[in-house]
Amino acid sequence: MIDINLLLPHYGKLNRIFQNSVETNDISFDNQCFITDFHCKFSDPQEFDTMLANLVIELAPEKYSILFKKLYAEINKNLECYSQNKIFFDSINIEYKISTYAKKYDYLIEDQSKKVTEIRNDYKVVNGTLDSIGFREHTKLELEMLWKEHAYQKSLLEPEVLELNDLWKKKQELEIVAFKNVNNVFGKVYELSFDFQQILIDYLSEKDIQKDNSIENKTKYLNSRLIYSIYVICNGNIFEGASEDDYNKNFNLLQSSSILQKKVRKLYYICYLIKFLSERIDPNFKEYWIEKILKQLNISKVLEYEKRLNDIVTQKGKGNKRATEFYESLDAIKQLETQLDSNK
Repeated sequence: MIDINLLLPHYGKLNRIFQNSVETNDISFDNQCFITDFHCKFSDPQEFDTMLANLVIELAPEKYSILFKKLYAEINKNLECYSQNKIFFDSINIEYKISTYAKKYDYLIEDQSKKVTEIRNDYKVVNGTLDSIGFREHTKLELEMLWKEHAYQKSLLEPEVLELNDLWKKKQELEIVAFKNVNNVFGKVYELSFDFQQILIDYLSEKDIQKDNSIENKTKYLNSRLIYSIYVICNGNIFEGASEDDYNKNFNLLQSSSILQKKVRKLYYICYLIKFLSERIDPNFKEYWIEKILKQLNISKVLEYEKRLNDIVTQKGKGNKRATEFYESLDAIKQLETQLDSNK
C-alpha cells in the first residue's frame, strides 16, 4: 500500500532531480536509479486511489485537505517540468550513460590483472625451481631459501588475487543494478503523475484546483484566431452549441473538465481535430496537451484516438461529402497560417 508520508517526500526529491537534470543537462547514476525506483514503487494508480480514500476516512478534513493540496502541487510541478522539457528528457540516452557507468571497474580490473599476472609469473618461477631442485644437487640452505622465496611470492600474490576477485564481484553487482535502471522512464513517470493528478482532482474542490499554480494556468496553447476558426467550423457540427469562450477554455485547458459536449457519431471528426490542433502546439507541451484534452473529452487514447485520427482522410478518399468539407476547412486554416508566416 502506498504511504502518503513516503510519497510526498519522494515527489519532492523527484522534482529536484528533474529540475537538476534540466539545469545540468545531465543525470547521475544515483538519480537515474531513484527515478526508476520511484516508478516501480508507486506504479499502481489503484493503490494511489485507495490511499486517498483511506485518508479521507482516517483523518479530519482539515488534515487530509492539507496533505492533498501539497501532493497536488508536487504532482503538477512534475507534470510541468516534464512538459516544458519533454524533448530534452526523451532524448537522454540513459542506456549509454548507465552502460558507461557500469564499466567504471573495467580499468581497475585491467590494471589489477596486469599486477596479478606479473606476481604470478614470479611465483611460477619459484614453483618451477622447487619442482626441479630434486633432480639436481642442492644444499639444505638453498632449499630453505627457495621455500622462503615461495612463501614471500605467495604472500604477495594472494591479496592481489583477492583484490582482483573483489573488483570482478563489484563489477557484476554494478551490472545487475545498471540493468535494472537502463531504461529512460521520464515519460512513464509523467504518465503516472498524470494518472495521479486525475484521481486526486476528485478529492479536491474546484477552488483548490484553480488556486494551484499549474501548467494550465501558465500556458496558452492555441491563439485566439485559431480558436475562433475552430469555433466557426465545429460549433453545432461536431460539438453541441457553445460559446467561443467555451472553446477557448476547453482547448487551452483552462477548465479541469470539458465544457464542450460531443455530438453523436462525430468521434473521428474530433480525433482528427485534436491531431490537427496538436500540430500547432509547442512540441514540449504537445503530448501533455493531447493527454489532457482526451481526458477532458472522455476519449481513450489507445482504443479511440490512435485508431481513428486518420479516418477523416479515409472517408474523404471514399467521397464522403461532410468529411471532405471538414478536412478542407481545416486545410484552409493551414494554408492561411502558411500565408501569414510568409508575410512576416
